[in-house]
Amino acid sequence: ASDALLTSASGTHAACLAESALAMILAFTRGIRDSILAQPKHEWAIRQIRPKLVELTGSTMGIIGLGRVGRALAKRAAAFDMRVIAVDAYPGNKPESVEELWNLDGLDELLKQSDYIVVTVPRTPETIGMIGTEQIALMKPTTILVGISRGGIIDQEALASTLREDQIAAAATDAAKPEALPP
Repeated sequence: ASDALLTSASGTHAACLAESALAMILAFTRGIRDSILAQPKHEWAIRQIRPKLVELTGSTMGIIGLGRVGRALAKRAAAFDMRVIAVDAYPGNKPESVEELWNLDGLDELLKQSDYIVVTVPRTPETIGMIGTEQIALMKPTTILVGISRGGIIDQEALASTLREDQIAAAATDAAKPEALPP
């Protein structure tokens, strides 16, 4: 017998991570990022920003990894009247908020259909580099890619190249490799 108490924090951050992912998307689609960048320059940039505003209603969110975080995100995306599709290594029961749930064989289809893609899978030997040049090439030019799990799942070099070449609209992530990034 041991006096050690083992606990798990699994799932405790599902709501805040789901909300962070949506906040990242809204920063681009509602002009928040552009407005903040214009503010210190004392620019009233509404004429430049307004044409870029996009409503989430009717768009498709693709969630890669439908664990607790993915499910929390799906529920919130459905509240925005988004169509939600997802892939997971172990799909299980499909929540009401998700229209389609596939195993990982459906990843390419998810990448092709989605307007917003959020990566929530854990970092494992199987998921490192899961989103690279080939996968990004399947995305629409208007796609916004969000990474909220761990660094290394999205290939940073491929993502940087993709963004420089305007192959997708935008990306936001709170994960990097290495974590934390050097100055």
